[in-house]
Amino acid sequence: MTTRAQIARLHLVNSVLDHLTGHDLYLAAKLLEGIEAAVGNASENLGELVARLHHRLLGRAPEAGFAWCEAEAGPLFARAELLSAIRRNAPRPRTTILVAQPPPPPPWLRRTKRGRQAEAERAETITQLQAAAARHAHPKSLLTVLFY
Repeated sequence: MTTRAQIARLHLVNSVLDHLTGHDLYLAAKLLEGIEAAVGNASENLGELVARLHHRLLGRAPEAGFAWCEAEAGPLFARAELLSAIRRNAPRPRTTILVAQPPPPPPWLRRTKRGRQAEAERAETITQLQAAAARHAHPKSLLTVLFY
């Protein structure tokens, strides 16, 4: 049975490496298996690995931009990182930006007031980052912002 985490990882690989998979989930699953087999039990984050792979494959192509940001430091720092990534890749017609967000609170904590507040702040941060990306993206470029 497939878990939510496996589906999220598959979606991440399929979205970022769409030029390799052609949005074919079977190919994305095989690519994900290959990445996981090559890395083994390394402590590296899948997002960072996929970012590095994407950069190696498309980093030489001037039309493809890529950036990786973290939203764990808070909404203001995440917004600044995102806008900086958008500015760096503004001349490129196609850009993908990966945003690593803080993990959701555990299910037992979501039932508490503190857990609901943390979940609301997390959702608000994502909404603010999406709005900032939409406002500051170049109108003629294709900007993809992926939250994982």
